[in-house]
Amino acid sequence: MADGEIVYGEYKTGDVAKQARATVKSAKTDFELLDNEVNRILWTYTNLFPSCLIKSVEGIRLKKKFFWDQTKVINRHWLAANMNSEAYLGFNAFNTKKITGRDTIDFIEFRRRQAAGDAFDVEFMAAVLGRPTT
Repeated sequence: MADGEIVYGEYKTGDVAKQARATVKSAKTDFELLDNEVNRILWTYTNLFPSCLIKSVEGIRLKKKFFWDQTKVINRHWLAANMNSEAYLGFNAFNTKKITGRDTIDFIEFRRRQAAGDAFDVEFMAAVLGRPTT
């Protein structure tokens, strides 16, 4: 540790850094052990009675559900609002980057229209999304 931080090694430069990058690029990843463990767990669950399976799955999800229950009201409203406006625009901007050359919306125009109380309609979306470059 150095100054309270965990150190995994020294920063490399020059030829040593180039060689390290080449090694990382050519390294093979073997997921066999992970795949085998996932298959073992799935096979165990496959061979449970349906009610036992539900109990096992719910046991795994219990901690997540506890924290969701603590915050679900604000998260539910945010998610509903976001998926019907900002995220919708963001995903479309990202997915049409090859057509428009942009992967983001015009945030200034978005805020201007939002502040003006404009309806979130086709005209609104067209004003903030990128236009085809062709």
